Amino acid sequence: MYADYIAHGEDRYRAEAADYEGTLARLDLAHLGQVPAGLVPSTHYWLLRSDGTLMGGCRLRHELSDPLWQDGGHIGYDIRPSKRNRGYATRMLALALDKARERGLEWVLLTVSPYNKASLRVAEKNGARCIGVGEESGNLQLRIDLG
Repeated sequence: MYADYIAHGEDRYRAEAADYEGTLARLDLAHLGQVPAGLVPSTHYWLLRSDGTLMGGCRLRHELSDPLWQDGGHIGYDIRPSKRNRGYATRMLALALDKARERGLEWVLLTVSPYNKASLRVAEKNGARCIGVGEESGNLQLRIDLG
């Protein structure tokens, strides 16, 4: 998956690809709540096709910090570039919402650039509604009620 991002000119996961084992260890610690100052506990999920192909990743942050209200929210998700626009992100977000419910969250915040029309559609298909705009980031603040 990392090679797919790089091949499409997205540096998003270059550091993680360079230290794959370290990345997995940090994700495990974040799930357990052992995070550096300024970060929040989170759980990372991977979306796999039935043939084992890694399609994307999703981060469920267990709580919000002030910076996450601007950029990040409770849930962040991404699909490998060569597999976008096929419904994978919509399904992955729906699965992440189930995990948020299991954690006892009553609602989640997503932050999306107003220019990222695809991500806005994914959020709206999962019941998101705009509650504001981040003062610093300009990102839309989207809320999904989980009740």
